[in-house]
Amino acid sequence: MPNTSKVRIKKPPLNTECPACLSKPNDPIRLPCNHIICLTCYKRNIELTSLHCPLCKRRLSNWSRSINTNGGPKVDPVVKRWLMTQKPQTSKRKRVSKVSSTSSDSIKKDFEQEILHFRNKENTNHDEDNPDEIASMFSTDIEEQKQIEQRLLREREDARIALALNNSFRGVVDRE
Repeated sequence: MPNTSKVRIKKPPLNTECPACLSKPNDPIRLPCNHIICLTCYKRNIELTSLHCPLCKRRLSNWSRSINTNGGPKVDPVVKRWLMTQKPQTSKRKRVSKVSSTSSDSIKKDFEQEILHFRNKENTNHDEDNPDEIASMFSTDIEEQKQIEQRLLREREDARIALALNNSFRGVVDRE
């Protein structure tokens, strides 16, 4: 039985994770551009999108046709063993950008208010079969939405004015 701890291949693939599902491919297929992709992701890519490599967009139509005439794509066992020896890498796509603390606090506050609003609605026993009550609830929701939109517009206008004032003060200070 061969030792898989030191697998060497002539030309290692350019990527170690599937570009479609962002995981280590269980059944890797080596594309002609030397990228690897899962067998299931390859089939889904060919069926749903196009005959291009998901990473480099190289056209795969001729290669795919020749592979399909020979019974379809085959898992590359050498690449599979090689991938087992590789250390996992964190994907650039999986890194999450951070939101500023003021906006996240504002979002959290708005979210908590909405939760309280819906809990209060659940606790009150409305007769949902009554069309007048449904219309009343709907108009109340519309009014609340309008108030929120007006508040946001005022906040945007205040921010615009503050920025304009700040810029005008900078001009006065710079002239002195």
